[in-house]
Amino acid sequence: MILTSYVQERLGVPREYRQTVTPPPSFGAPTVGGIPAQFAPYFERAVRYELHRWRQNAIALFKGKTREQFVSDILPLDLQNEIRSQLNRCATADDAAAVFDRLLSEEELEKRLNRPYAPVLPDPLDALKRASEKELEQAIKDYFAGLRERIIANAAE
Repeated sequence: MILTSYVQERLGVPREYRQTVTPPPSFGAPTVGGIPAQFAPYFERAVRYELHRWRQNAIALFKGKTREQFVSDILPLDLQNEIRSQLNRCATADDAAAVFDRLLSEEELEKRLNRPYAPVLPDPLDALKRASEKELEQAIKDYFAGLRERIIANAAE
């Protein structure tokens, strides 16, 4: 806004024709989790869904059914870090499920959603990192899958 005023002043634009910047319509409106209040039910629903997905992923990790780490663009980073620190202290899949059960209780979730959080700033290279990691993992699997046969074939010669 200051730069626009400066440019208009330098160009000699009369005050009555100068462009003014108006705030967005929701400026000053109450917010929930950094979003306008009218979207709060949708945000809460999305957070619940993400927490359920993460709960299933955490249980699968503890049971050894997956090696995928959970990634979310919806959950605030502060909340993600808090959950990860709690999961690091878990010893069993039931402990991990209990972390999410506590978070998904009605009053706990409402308390956390009304708390100001740092915005979610996804790493722009995150998708590339994940794709590269999967590709490298597949290449390593392919290499080691045939290694036994190659060793046996070379030893037989």
